[in-house]
Amino acid sequence: MASSDGRQSLPQFSKSQLAQLFGVHRNTVTARLRDAVPDGYTHKTNATYCLPTVAHLLIDTNAILASSPAADPENMPPDMAKDYWDAQLKEQQFRQRDGELWRDAEVLDVFASVFKPLANKVRSISDAVERRAALTPKQVIAVQDACDDALREMYDEVEKVVGGIALDAEPADP
Repeated sequence: MASSDGRQSLPQFSKSQLAQLFGVHRNTVTARLRDAVPDGYTHKTNATYCLPTVAHLLIDTNAILASSPAADPENMPPDMAKDYWDAQLKEQQFRQRDGELWRDAEVLDVFASVFKPLANKVRSISDAVERRAALTPKQVIAVQDACDDALREMYDEVEKVVGGIALDAEPADP
């Protein structure tokens, strides 16, 4: 179809040719041009399109924006930077509501619910071994030291995982 805006003189491309030009799969082109009106036809069934008609539908603007130096909020004008940070905050809030992100306190509560019973069991090992094996005081101290070392190692591993989050209490020193 020749249009009155001068497009009749522009080259027209099939969906396969557009896929090659824009570096996307032909199915992607078909999906993005679903509502686009063809600028012409070849053999009465194969639609053809002029670039000005469909380019905006085929360009991945998110990829362009992400690779642009202007995508850095430090390089944006103040109003755009504000919009950027507002969008980041809304995304974070959505991800929290969706259960994908957790607040630090919630994560620490989960760690505590897992490790407190475990720590209590480790602390009770020396008493149980002392009663069952009739250990000498020196042996009891050695078992207690081993349990304290195990608790210290667990605490250190948890501290590595949670990073800079302040833990409420460190394990008791012997």
